[in-house]
Amino acid sequence: MAALFPGGYMDFYLSLNGRVSLGQYWLRFMLPLIVIYAVLMFIVFSTMGSSMADIDPSNPLAIYTTGPGIILAIVGLIVLWPSIAISVKRLHDIGWTGWLVLLSLVPIASLVIVVVNWFIPGNQGDNKYGPDPRGAG
Repeated sequence: MAALFPGGYMDFYLSLNGRVSLGQYWLRFMLPLIVIYAVLMFIVFSTMGSSMADIDPSNPLAIYTTGPGIILAIVGLIVLWPSIAISVKRLHDIGWTGWLVLLSLVPIASLVIVVVNWFIPGNQGDNKYGPDPRGAG
């Protein structure tokens, strides 16, 4: 457990400093996030029942005006900062500056951040952003 959270949970999810390996990213961030959202979406759509017919299909944000939709929006806001912090640390893991996370705001360029976070392994050994999170170095 110490290798997955070298600085503790708060440091892992909230700090902009250090590095997060590809394995840590998937096991400690994306997998739990996918499970949480899948469960929430199941709850939202199973509790909405016939009220789904009342939602305006031309408004993609209409679901967030319902009770369960508000819960989804709140969860989205709660995971916003950890998403940014972990993306910055994934960029650090390949030796790039964390400021490149701002590319996430540019529609096509945001794909670069997705590809890096999901598929690109980090640098072997230490780099200027910290020790290798895999323990080598």
